[in-house]
Amino acid sequence: MCCYSRKILEISSGIEEPGVIVWELLLCDMASWLIVFLCIMNGVKSVGKVVYFTATFPFVILFVLFIRGVTLPGAWEGIRFYISPQWEQLLNVKVWADAAVQIFYSLGPGWGGIVNMASYNHFRNNNKWDSIVVPLVNCGTSIFAGFVVFSVLGFMSHKTGVPVSTVATGGPGLAFVTYPEAITMLPMPQLWALLFFFMLYLLGMDSLFVQIEALISGVTDEYPKLRKHKQLVTALSCFLMFLGSLSCITNGGMYVVQLLDWYAASISVILICLVEVVIVGWIYGK
Repeated sequence: MCCYSRKILEISSGIEEPGVIVWELLLCDMASWLIVFLCIMNGVKSVGKVVYFTATFPFVILFVLFIRGVTLPGAWEGIRFYISPQWEQLLNVKVWADAAVQIFYSLGPGWGGIVNMASYNHFRNNNKWDSIVVPLVNCGTSIFAGFVVFSVLGFMSHKTGVPVSTVATGGPGLAFVTYPEAITMLPMPQLWALLFFFMLYLLGMDSLFVQIEALISGVTDEYPKLRKHKQLVTALSCFLMFLGSLSCITNGGMYVVQLLDWYAASISVILICLVEVVIVGWIYGK
């Protein structure tokens, strides 16, 4: 964790010390926003084609990592830890809050992306069927990903002699410290690291495409004259969001990310969704 914090993030002692921009992160940030713009500059037509790859290929990588993970010594210890229920945790309010945040993050209600993409469906599209299939696929993917992660954590526990409960961590540390550390113990670690981080990158970009397209659609719907200049609107939107992201790639950027993650985009999204349900169910159309 120290190497990740000091060498990669070059993290400061606190959010009150933002420090300077880490130039390696700046280059990655610029490249990512450029890729986002190129993928969505033609609107839903280009997004739809790109999403076919970014949304499906991670499943292929996930399956490959799963096959590799379950064949490792100690993998089943990690899986046993993963599927063994701890009933006393049902009384822990934080567990319910974390579960709610997870489902709202992974499924994406309340952000506007689902509604925006659904507006492009055919008029007679079976929305009821979609509302059943999408959550099932989403939750199934999350459960399957758990097997992928904990099989490798079980292997790490086997190699180091540390209990799985100690190895397993939450937050960014799991994706950027613990799991990569376990991957280094595998044969050809560079290959597995490349597949893992490529999968994470595609998942992040895939989510970003939809959310930004929802924002741009809202602007062009409010100001129809801008539809003729959608590429310019897209470029300007990406540039403004790039400027906003600069605070996250400074020495104190990880503190900003954590602040936004929990206080600006967790419980607030849940409350927004509840309000939406009340409005649609009991107010809209009355």
